[in-house]
Amino acid sequence: MFHITHKEKVIGINIFENPALPEEIKLKIRDNEEVEFTFQYDFSKIKGYYESEKTSGFINLTTRITTLYDHDRQPINYLLINVDKTENTIAYNKIQEFKNFFELVGDYAKVGYAHFDALSRNGYALSSWYKNVGEEEGTPLPEIIGIHSHFHPEDRAVMLDFLAKVVKGESTKLCRDVRIRRADGSYTWTRVNVLVRNYRPQDNVIEMLCINFDITQLKETEQMLIKAKEKAEEADRLKSAFLANMSHEIRTPLNAIVGFSSMLEEAEDQEEKHQYITIIEDNNKLLLQLISDILDLSKIEAETFDIIPERVNAKQLCNDLFQAMQMKTSPQVELRLKDNLPELTFISDKNRLYQVLLNFVTNALKFTSEGSITIDYKIDGNEVKFSVQDTGMGVEPEKQEAIFTRFVKLNSFIPGTGLGLPICQSIVTQLGGKIGVESEPGRGSCFWFTHPIN
Repeated sequence: MFHITHKEKVIGINIFENPALPEEIKLKIRDNEEVEFTFQYDFSKIKGYYESEKTSGFINLTTRITTLYDHDRQPINYLLINVDKTENTIAYNKIQEFKNFFELVGDYAKVGYAHFDALSRNGYALSSWYKNVGEEEGTPLPEIIGIHSHFHPEDRAVMLDFLAKVVKGESTKLCRDVRIRRADGSYTWTRVNVLVRNYRPQDNVIEMLCINFDITQLKETEQMLIKAKEKAEEADRLKSAFLANMSHEIRTPLNAIVGFSSMLEEAEDQEEKHQYITIIEDNNKLLLQLISDILDLSKIEAETFDIIPERVNAKQLCNDLFQAMQMKTSPQVELRLKDNLPELTFISDKNRLYQVLLNFVTNALKFTSEGSITIDYKIDGNEVKFSVQDTGMGVEPEKQEAIFTRFVKLNSFIPGTGLGLPICQSIVTQLGGKIGVESEPGRGSCFWFTHPIN
């Protein structure tokens, strides 16, 4: 053990001069105390104390020292019993190192491990296993297994049924995604894999292994992918509907332009010619608006939608819109500009603001057969709120959010692309505001948007 070739090489040496023996142990030996201790015997400390074939390295010793006495109870010798524990210590350290490494991996990857008996419920589990089932580390396993207090009621019922079947020998493994209730009342997801390793009920042994891991992030990603897929499918469906609608919307004014242009050449009456020219001009404007909306949509999707800031007079902006649209209003509908509008000047893109308000008024004209349309704005703290109120047919509550979605048209019999409001939403968002609608079916709608003043 000490790498000594002959006992004669150590006869006569003094144990109290051994440099590898701890000093506190030497003191206890001198006092004739019985000593049992474990220490690392370092051969590099020998340095000629005795001749050893080993001059470096160490062994792990468990040593017991007892004083021997004569018949007169006088100490005459020391008995040293040494047990070499080096291999055991190395094996233990490796096991401990592997355990620490496994716990580190488990914490990092959120993977837990437990080993227990299905009958007694006693066993061992890693800290990550406790975390994944929502329990405090160190809680006795019998207080967890078969109770599953943090499991969702539906998942708890499945686990209890599985354990009952294991005891009866009817089931040997389970893989299930379960919901775990956390301290704040929220639920996370854990995937549980349980396996019967050794089934000996006659010996009161049903050995089981459980590996679980947190899949909350995986579930969230899965839900995001499902929503993205549904959104992509919906966008694809809407674009197909949009293309079909565009072919109709573009063909309608083109037919009018081509048809009435041919008829204009043959017309002789001046009033008839003027009527044809008016129809052609109206359809030209409609076609230009269709192309403009499509170009704006392309700019939004390509993220090249430019905002050009300048000083904007809110009152003048609304008055210009009122003057431009008054001539397009039918006799049954009164276009109004709110009285006593406050003076307000702020920095924004005048043309884009005009585009949003114009779209609001145009939509109001489409859906209002009689009554009034009112253009208004109010100052609220650090922002201004523009609105267009009409007394038209209104919008059902369940459809109010959908009208800001691209390609959506609530009434397929009214001309339009279904792009105006989504474009308005993009403009308002880029200008730092919010957009919305308040409406009741049969009682009209109020489309509004906000814009920061500072």
